[in-house]
Amino acid sequence: MKKVEFQVIANGKDITQNFTNILTSITVEDNTGYTTDTASIVIDDTAGSIRFPENGAILQIGLGFAGENIATVFTGKVDEVNSRGARSSGKYITIHAKGIDTKGKLKQPLSRHFDDSSISEILRKAGNAAGITDVRVDDEIGSVVRKYELLDDESFLALGERLAKETGGVFKVRNNIASLSVKNSGKTPKGDTLPTIKAEYGVNLHGWDISPQIERPGYKTVKVRHYDEDAAEWKEVTETTNLEGVDAENVGQFEAPDEAQAKQLAKSMKTSSETGSSKGTITIEGNSQAQPDAECQIVNVRNGIDGTYRIDGVRHTYTRGAGFVTSLSLAQKL
Repeated sequence: MKKVEFQVIANGKDITQNFTNILTSITVEDNTGYTTDTASIVIDDTAGSIRFPENGAILQIGLGFAGENIATVFTGKVDEVNSRGARSSGKYITIHAKGIDTKGKLKQPLSRHFDDSSISEILRKAGNAAGITDVRVDDEIGSVVRKYELLDDESFLALGERLAKETGGVFKVRNNIASLSVKNSGKTPKGDTLPTIKAEYGVNLHGWDISPQIERPGYKTVKVRHYDEDAAEWKEVTETTNLEGVDAENVGQFEAPDEAQAKQLAKSMKTSSETGSSKGTITIEGNSQAQPDAECQIVNVRNGIDGTYRIDGVRHTYTRGAGFVTSLSLAQKL
């Protein structure tokens, strides 16, 4: 078994050595979309000598193997510290952390409007009002100009989530950085390709539970209506999904105010229809490069299962004595 190495940094200070002999486990979860990253560290508190970290302390966790670079898998703030134990099982402390500051301005209602502004401008200005100065938006989404956008007691988090649903994007806030990227693109908001994760039977694949095709509501085409002021008539934007054996058509329940917004909404509906056409989970040897929305290649399991899937969620687990593994949830076979 390869030797696992970890790193824990609190408020910029490396405290890894403090945990060397008492660390029991580390768990980090990262899921697609608005759901915040979470982390927990469990330590053996038999000696009762560990100082409780303060709530709000900035926590950074890295995982890897000896001889390789340790990669950061979590950055966030401590939001809870718990002590538990029993006479028969011993004493333990669990440090919980989240990727967003739940006490900051992210959830504060905002009231303002935007005229003839791009989605990038809207999100950046709203982010600044919420204390987020680093806002990254994919050009495909961010370049679209909206004639009018209203925030009526809507928080920055709620705005980001809404825009993601309307544009077929993925909104995320971590380490005081907000991003809105194209869902299922396999790329970051900057356009960089996310690393592909390989899971090969007999090499690094520990286990799997996969349904490559599932029956769920799906549509072959999606349509969104918008009003063309120049032509003085209603028009439709149509997107075709890649789903096979599906004939149903989905017509958007609400009309879009213009063609640009109609195109984004239709694309979002298309992406939602395609996502979830497969489901499954796999466990592989620990891989700190795994990220939601990236691709996973499954190799040498069997015909019908082998192939490329879209990663929907990542869970890193280090347990003393058992090592470092990564579990991936899969949402779509490509």
